[in-house]
Amino acid sequence: DERLTKVEIGVTDLKGDIKVLDEKIEGIDNRLISVEGTQKNQVWTLIILLGSAIITAAWKVFFSSNI
Repeated sequence: DERLTKVEIGVTDLKGDIKVLDEKIEGIDNRLISVEGTQKNQVWTLIILLGSAIITAAWKVFFSSNI
């Protein structure tokens, strides 16, 4: 009977640990989603900046008044 009680306590402890790990995994998932969104925004910002720089350089080359 004492061994059975110890096993039941161990199972209860494991269930508690599993719940804690599940919460930690959910937190990590949420942070990963946030990071992925931030990286997408950074890529689009870089594309827009590079495009603007190319357009500005082309404008200066083709429409400069140095002729």
